[in-house]
Amino acid sequence: MSADLKTKHIKIFNKKFLEEMKTANENLELGFSDYECECYANFFEILNQALSDKLSFQDLFTSYDFFTDVIFGNQPNLIVTLPKEERFKTIHRMSRRYSITKNFTDYERELYAFSILYASCIRKCDEETQTDTWSMEDFTSLKKLKEMYKWYQKKFPNQYTPQKRLSDSSKENYGLSSENPIEVLWVKTEYEYLSGLMCTDGSKVTFVRVGSTSVDGFDHPIDIFTATKKGMLGKKKVADVYIYGYGYDNGIDAPKGFRFMMEEDL
Repeated sequence: MSADLKTKHIKIFNKKFLEEMKTANENLELGFSDYECECYANFFEILNQALSDKLSFQDLFTSYDFFTDVIFGNQPNLIVTLPKEERFKTIHRMSRRYSITKNFTDYERELYAFSILYASCIRKCDEETQTDTWSMEDFTSLKKLKEMYKWYQKKFPNQYTPQKRLSDSSKENYGLSSENPIEVLWVKTEYEYLSGLMCTDGSKVTFVRVGSTSVDGFDHPIDIFTATKKGMLGKKKVADVYIYGYGYDNGIDAPKGFRFMMEEDL
């Protein structure tokens, strides 16, 4: 960051948030300047206004830290690499299950995902003055935040249109066809979901990933798992199960022929 920005100061919207930001800066040894702390504090205040004051400073700080780690590849157990054009949708869909952010309204979730992504783009160049500025300084009011989001949606509709559910669990082919796969939030959850399945007759099944396939309408490959159970002459194939690790939400229904294990099954 330039020397000018390090010595700059801005109007503070929430003094309590600023004090908490300075405390976090000191305790975590972040090395932020006073200006950077002021920008973070104002960002969290405007973001919380967008969320109808649902979160504490600590929750705002923790969730921002988590989602920026995700989109920049610092949570490899969840996502290793993430193209820029998928970052908004990823924050939006993952926030549906993250404990701190799961209770937002649809529009609050959109504003949250946009704000996290926009603020994470630390530096930018002012086209008029050709000076170095910081994206967080743009968070001056809730009205401006909404206007920025609307502009980005219009300018980049493919990037800033929230993901919708693509599968229909009420259909017979749910999870048994690449056209109607089980949806979960991330690839890791594919294995967690499958580990809870068994045949409807109570037979235990084993799932082995045998490949993946691409289907129109799905931005990522759909994984294919072959389910087998013990038969008279060895392993017997039950079905191929299709599961999408970049879905709208975590599936809660089992495909036809399967059910979820219960306590008495263990």
